[in-house]
Amino acid sequence: MFRAQFDSRTMKENDSHSSSLATWSTQIAENPQDLNRLRALGYSKLVMLSESPLLADLQQTNPGGQNIQRISYKKSLTPIAEHWPTVFETEDILIKEIPAN
Repeated sequence: MFRAQFDSRTMKENDSHSSSLATWSTQIAENPQDLNRLRALGYSKLVMLSESPLLADLQQTNPGGQNIQRISYKKSLTPIAEHWPTVFETEDILIKEIPAN
């Protein structure tokens, strides 16, 4: 299963604070009012995670599971979020900067 997370992070010299909102869909970013509310609450990044490689391998090695494909975050990236600046991207994780407006 794929997971999206909106992240708010403030870092000081020897202190870090992070709060996040986890959701199973980035559809919330498609509604301008909801997106403005996320910005107002201090969320600045979208973090998307693919299904665990270990879980996918375990499912594929089970009898009858040979055709099971690993679920990637890429299938759930919505059109609006797709165009946001990318901070970091691998096969397993995607971090996008939520634009100011």
